[in-house]
Amino acid sequence: MLRVVFALALLGATACYAPELVDCTVACSGPDECGGDQVCNAAGLCAAEGVACQAAAMITLRVQVSGTGKVVIAGVGECDDSDCMFQVPVGNLRFDAVELDDEKPFERWTTTNCGGDQMLRTTCTFTPTASTTVGAKFR
Repeated sequence: MLRVVFALALLGATACYAPELVDCTVACSGPDECGGDQVCNAAGLCAAEGVACQAAAMITLRVQVSGTGKVVIAGVGECDDSDCMFQVPVGNLRFDAVELDDEKPFERWTTTNCGGDQMLRTTCTFTPTASTTVGAKFR
């Protein structure tokens, strides 16, 4: 895996690629964002040459931040306001709570999709399949 990542870094690739991913599962916007023998096709998905994919289904992601902090959504953007909206393809997402003030640290995620053992961690991952909201609370 290290060789693949290193080779992609040398080529200037901006997306994450792992050979175990199957066709039509990674969104892309250009030729440098797919790895191995995959290309970015007309549907905006990485796949082997000639493989047809349906366009990725898009959902609305709402991020709510309470207190002084921000939430960074890997590969999507960040929210340092109280309420942000994003259009994202269906797929696994990673949320990172970033403290902006040492006096007001991250407290917890406030929505069930980042609940359980992730609730108090600064990083949350899950795969939304429909429009959803993610909330973070800072002291």
